[in-house]
Amino acid sequence: MGDAATPQLPDFTSQTASAYKANIDAGFAVADRIAWAFAPHEQATPDMTVRVDAGAIFDGATLTEVAAQSTPVIAAPMTNPRIDRIVIDRATGAVSVVAGTEAAAPTPPAIPVGKAPVAQVPLSVGQTAIVNADIADERNLALLGLGSLAERDAVAAADIADGAVTLAKLAAGPAGGTIGYDGAGNPVAVAPDTAGYVLTSNGPGAAPSMQPATGLASIRVFTASGTWTKPAGITKAVVQCVGGGGGGGGSNSGTQGGGGGGGGGYAEAFIDVSTVSTVSVTVGAGGAGGSPGAIGGAGGTSSFGTYASATGGGGGDGSAGNGTAGLGGSGSGGFVNSSGGDGYKGTRDFGGSGGETFFGGGPVGSNAGAGNNGRAIGSGGSGAITANGAAGGAGAAGIVIVREYK
Repeated sequence: MGDAATPQLPDFTSQTASAYKANIDAGFAVADRIAWAFAPHEQATPDMTVRVDAGAIFDGATLTEVAAQSTPVIAAPMTNPRIDRIVIDRATGAVSVVAGTEAAAPTPPAIPVGKAPVAQVPLSVGQTAIVNADIADERNLALLGLGSLAERDAVAAADIADGAVTLAKLAAGPAGGTIGYDGAGNPVAVAPDTAGYVLTSNGPGAAPSMQPATGLASIRVFTASGTWTKPAGITKAVVQCVGGGGGGGGSNSGTQGGGGGGGGGYAEAFIDVSTVSTVSVTVGAGGAGGSPGAIGGAGGTSSFGTYASATGGGGGDGSAGNGTAGLGGSGSGGFVNSSGGDGYKGTRDFGGSGGETFFGGGPVGSNAGAGNNGRAIGSGGSGAITANGAAGGAGAAGIVIVREYK
């Protein structure tokens, strides 16, 4: 537990430098215990585990302080991508991992009874380390014990104050399942374990009712082309597309290093899918590295139907006396459209580095031999450098991520 602080909104236009700094520090102190509770992130030296920060769980009677902890080692998938889920035990706060199923278009596993979600971790075949870009934070207030009594508390705080629901009526409520209330404040049974519904306030003087839950429901990650099929109840989607990286240029004998390939473009779109059933998904491949003295291949375009697309990066040039870098790809159709980073020009001592993307930087150019392949999603391959000619590095493949909302 940290020390309390008096919050004061920082305002650099009216406060002195010392007051402005003090107010920033106080604001973070106030947010520390809530905002950082059970925060998932990469290890100081990334490996195949995830670090989960300290937090606290309140079950309505007991406050349990939980120290920072790490997940067990997460095995990389063998043949297809997989999405695992990191969860916290609601009673003890112990962290565990729920393994998903390998598939060309994997889906996250269900959250077990008695567990609260912390994060999703999309995994690729042969992966050797989990970094922050691989971790999708999905913490919610239930981690702090605020969800365990939410239905009964909502009735007690809102409706008893209105005089519609009395303590006697609460005591006379039906056993089992979820309890709803009619317009006179009388308890009525709702189907037990109604999936996808929450008890929702209808305003002062009105009884609450069961309404479909809204918000983020699931995340789909495409590392290969396929078809997105809308799950039941999904009405909106936020889609991210990253094009493939361009290949690095190969070096000619006795000339300067090949240029680096460009990074894939990026597009992020908000889509109303209420009348959509399926959408074709294309994941752009990384461009091949150029053979000695040749231009690297361009990265492929990633797209989500006709809604959003991101072109791949251009290949680096390694022709005689020319170490020109490939240009970054571009995004279109989204509310955010961004270009990938251009590759870097080769020199007589080094091949050019590959261009960066939304997910990270490209590989460093070689100083002796073949170029290096792109590692970050959609990054360009680096150029080669050698007196006898060598091939450039291949660009990394792109990706399409679909966040599904009810």
